Amino acid sequence: MGIAKDLYRSVLRVLPEKPALYLIYFRGYQKILNLKNPQYFGEKIQWLKLYGHLDELSDYVDKYAVREFVAKTVGDKYLNQLYGVYNNPDEIDYEKLPKRFVLKCTNGSGAVLICKDKDNLNKTEAAETMNRWLKDDFYKMKKEPQYKNVKNRIIAEEYLEDESGASNEYDITKVGESWFIKANSHNRILQTTLDLMNEYWRKEDKIRDYFIMFIFMKMARDKYPMDMKDMYKVPAAIPIMMQKYLDKEYDAKMFESICKISSVHKLTYKLRNDNNVKHTLSEMIVRMLDVGNIAGENIT
Repeated sequence: MGIAKDLYRSVLRVLPEKPALYLIYFRGYQKILNLKNPQYFGEKIQWLKLYGHLDELSDYVDKYAVREFVAKTVGDKYLNQLYGVYNNPDEIDYEKLPKRFVLKCTNGSGAVLICKDKDNLNKTEAAETMNRWLKDDFYKMKKEPQYKNVKNRIIAEEYLEDESGASNEYDITKVGESWFIKANSHNRILQTTLDLMNEYWRKEDKIRDYFIMFIFMKMARDKYPMDMKDMYKVPAAIPIMMQKYLDKEYDAKMFESICKISSVHKLTYKLRNDNNVKHTLSEMIVRMLDVGNIAGENIT
């Protein structure tokens, strides 16, 4: 499985955009991509990669460059403190960083290293992790043009936490995640967000801002601040907790304990398994889904 995935990635890196998109789509859907008359959402996404001028969004997906856009648009008060920008891990002077901080890759998704105590940070392991980030190329791997001209760098930012002392790096109460939404009918915040999106698409034919959904949700929340008090708030770090263990060896007790914490989990297909671990959690979850038993019983 690891060899096949490595071969797939190697082929994608050298293929031109159009043939690569056919391969990506077929691997994901087991169907031939229809670019002439795309009907399905997945087909439209591939069409946008070719013809949607997504290369114009480079500054919005670059975690460092986007700071200038945020400062000009809504003010730098919405930016957390930036400690440094580095071309590679060797440039990081940990002596100049505070005790707690966060390291991120500017070009990627999920590439975050949270340090709560730099005295206990394994800098060798951290450097290995960051070097892996820097080798990843979302354009070559996914043919997403918005990443084509983004320079891979590392940034160090302020460590954020809520009143309980927990990290809110992914706290939906702070930024408003949109990957999972549940509400009663006629929820005013979601209805306003929907109205804004509908109005936007009446006038536009492409996404001009990578964070458009977040911006509209914030506008809706600001319009109905009292409604936010009635919302059930869940730190987004909880639903993504299982992601950290997907390429690790399956541990039934650990899996069951995470399942008890939350009934919703955001997983990912971006797994490396560089150490060729057998019986990973991701493999077990697939087996559980195949037999209709996600609770974990009867899995051997």
